[in-house]
Amino acid sequence: MQEVTGQVSSVMSRDFQKYKLWSFQLEGSQRYYRTGKHEPGVKEGQWVTFTEKNGQVDPTSVRDAPAGAVAQSETVPATSASAKPEPVDVGHRIRVQAARADAARIVCAALANDHLPHPANAAKGKRLDLLLGYVEEVTKELLRQEEAA
Repeated sequence: MQEVTGQVSSVMSRDFQKYKLWSFQLEGSQRYYRTGKHEPGVKEGQWVTFTEKNGQVDPTSVRDAPAGAVAQSETVPATSASAKPEPVDVGHRIRVQAARADAARIVCAALANDHLPHPANAAKGKRLDLLLGYVEEVTKELLRQEEAA
């Protein structure tokens, strides 16, 4: 669970079967924080702090934000206690994905031309592991060659 602080931008409810389900949003966020059958007890413009997990709010944790959190949240609405995710090296992911696709084609060609031991000769439970091992080895070699170039 993580603690979230922000200013309420809207409070919503909808009828579902015989229940009324509640949720609210924070300024600067399009995420809905659900409180289920429990009315959240917040109103638009109110600064709140609460704990949530995957958008589901613990209704007993919703409380007015302390004065210090309000000042901090005014500059960054809908703050979270969790750290920001690590930046992703998209270029590296693309290179690995391309190398893996090339490796799979190379392994298929090598198997078709009898340049690798055929997995049909391996024990039934080991065939997939053997093929994946071939692809992984070739992928690593392709990436190594690319870095050396």
